[in-house]
Amino acid sequence: MTIDGYTPYYPPHPHPEHCRSFYTVQPGDSMWSIANKFGISLDCLIKANPQIKDPNLIYPGQQICIPFYCPPISYEHCRTIYTVKPGDSLWSIANMFGISLDCLIKANPQIPDPSLIYPGQQICIPFYCPPPSYETCRTIYTAKAGDSLWSIANMFGVTLDALIRANPQIQDPNVIYPGQQICIP
Repeated sequence: MTIDGYTPYYPPHPHPEHCRSFYTVQPGDSMWSIANKFGISLDCLIKANPQIKDPNLIYPGQQICIPFYCPPISYEHCRTIYTVKPGDSLWSIANMFGISLDCLIKANPQIPDPSLIYPGQQICIPFYCPPPSYETCRTIYTAKAGDSLWSIANMFGVTLDALIRANPQIQDPNVIYPGQQICIP
């Protein structure tokens, strides 16, 4: 492909052993949009592609390494680092270490979609998981498979709006996970 009379040289795939896959840059893409598309941080994507000298200058047709994992932001808060194995989910990892799913999700902000983790990805297992604030909660309910905020609201006789307001840590009220702790107002 020629850009302004210049045919860019795309070197071979960088560090293929660290790449989950390769993405071919499309018109209108930016490193930021690609990072968001694959649910990884921009810094992690840039570090996985050292052949790109200026991350603001990428071209259609260029191959971008999508890394297997991005390390947690801060290791000093981690009791241990767990490497995801095939078949793992954040829920199964939380159960393995005896912590709530909410706590595990909060300790790993580098994972934008908790339902998408990959073998080889590193997960921070935190030292301490504070319980939800009991001052504002009548009780704390631990979500089970098949639960929804609507079914939990009906179970405890509260409105769905009140339940959503009492749980600002839940970013998408349509998505809750088994093991997640829900504040019942």
